[in-house]
Amino acid sequence: RVVASAVCKVWPEGATSIYRNLAQAHDNLQNFQRAIDAYEQVRAIAQEAGNKAGEGGVCGQIGRCLQAKGEYQLAITQHEQRLAIAKEVGNQVSEGLVLGDLGKCYHSLCQYEKSLAMHAQSLT
Repeated sequence: RVVASAVCKVWPEGATSIYRNLAQAHDNLQNFQRAIDAYEQVRAIAQEAGNKAGEGGVCGQIGRCLQAKGEYQLAITQHEQRLAIAKEVGNQVSEGLVLGDLGKCYHSLCQYEKSLAMHAQSLT
C-alpha cells in the first residue's frame, strides 16, 4: 500500500492504469468484489485529480460488477451517479449507455415499466 500510495502521488495516470488493469483482471475472473475494490482506487484517483469523466466511467464499471453480483439496487445507485456526471460533462454517448444499464437493472428487479422507460430514453 505504501508503494501504491507513492505511485499515485507521483504518477497518477500510471496508478490509474495499474488499478484499472487489476480491476479488469478480477472482473474477467468473476472476482467482482475485488474488481470493485480496485475500481474504487481508480475512482479515488479520478476524484483527487478532478477528472469527472473518469469518475463517471468508473461508476459504470462498479455498477456492472454489482449487477453481476445481483446487487441491483446498489448498481442503480452507481449508474445514477454515472448518469449525473455524464450530464454534467455533456457526454451524450455515456448518457445513452448508462440508461441502458439502468434499464437492465430495473428489468432484473422485475420493474418492467421503469426498464422500458430507461431503454426508450436511451434512444433519444
